[in-house]
Amino acid sequence: MANTGWQSAGSASTEMDIGTVDWTDPGNITASDDTAASCSFSASDESYFLVATNFGFAIPAGATIDGMLCRWEGKDGGGAGTVSHSVVNIVKGGTRGSADKSLGASFTATDNEYEFGGVSDLWSETWTASDINASNYGCAMSVVETGGDSETCLMDHCKMIVYYTEPSGFEAPTEMQVSQPYPAGWTASAYLKNRILDWRRRLCGEFVFIEQFDATG
Repeated sequence: MANTGWQSAGSASTEMDIGTVDWTDPGNITASDDTAASCSFSASDESYFLVATNFGFAIPAGATIDGMLCRWEGKDGGGAGTVSHSVVNIVKGGTRGSADKSLGASFTATDNEYEFGGVSDLWSETWTASDINASNYGCAMSVVETGGDSETCLMDHCKMIVYYTEPSGFEAPTEMQVSQPYPAGWTASAYLKNRILDWRRRLCGEFVFIEQFDATG
């Protein structure tokens, strides 16, 4: 089974299908840098959905999607109440799915990552590679404040990983060949010795090759 590696959201927005409290600076969840999206409560209430999309996945066409996980990094920003996960949905084609993966756990006063889904969890959906590669694929979360007091939730980052089985006949390249001309000041043997082949999968089994050179040999 292959996987995409963890990828950060490239875009974020809010959706008003639940709750009454909006998020400030939702775009801050695209990097784990302690610059967070925030949601401030004055009483017991629920937030709008914070929607993370545009993960930049490039799963090859024909692959079988096996499962997916989403990790949200956040914390309780302070106050007299308690803030917890409310609803966590997958987003397919820009629409939230029906499966709720929320753990109902309370946020702590320090940043923690909360993981939803699993290696073989399809979130009650059927998937193709193009669904996952689409810019409107992602994950959505709402949070809830209990206790009836002022409270703030800070969400710093959202990232996802997708597990899949490669299509039949899809293989990584196994040989490295010297291309001409090689860089000035190099010998062919030094070029071959120091060539590093780094490839990643693209749609339809196309590969991207990145060469790095060290003229010292």
